[in-house]
Amino acid sequence: MRNLLWISPLVLMASVAVAGPEPILPDDIALVAPAADLPAPLAGYTGKWSGMWVGGGDRLNHVLVVESIAADGFTAVYAWGDSQGEYANAKAGWRRINGTVADGKLSAKLGQSSVIYVLNPNGTISGKYTNAKGFESKATLKKVGS
Repeated sequence: MRNLLWISPLVLMASVAVAGPEPILPDDIALVAPAADLPAPLAGYTGKWSGMWVGGGDRLNHVLVVESIAADGFTAVYAWGDSQGEYANAKAGWRRINGTVADGKLSAKLGQSSVIYVLNPNGTISGKYTNAKGFESKATLKKVGS
């Protein structure tokens, strides 16, 4: 039992070191309540989501804040942390994105890259990032707060 208590803080510290700090967000985030007639699965995207992009030997913390959503489009803050993988070439940042909604999925262009988000039955979001060269990274995001 004594050894377990000694190891537990080390495991906790290691998991925090891997996760890293959450990306910085802008001060002007404004959540807009979805229209009352918007289907519940789409309305469920509204809010702040947090997770990590993983792919190609790299990891980046990721926050998506869906500020507004309608049947045909959405506005969100897309934020990422510093690379934590073998390449470590991306620096933290954020940008506001506008995207489309089709078949229950959110899609947006990030320059020559794209992202797609799908709300899962378990309340998480699956994300897929694809760049112009075909590199893919995936994320599972959990809702943060209410």
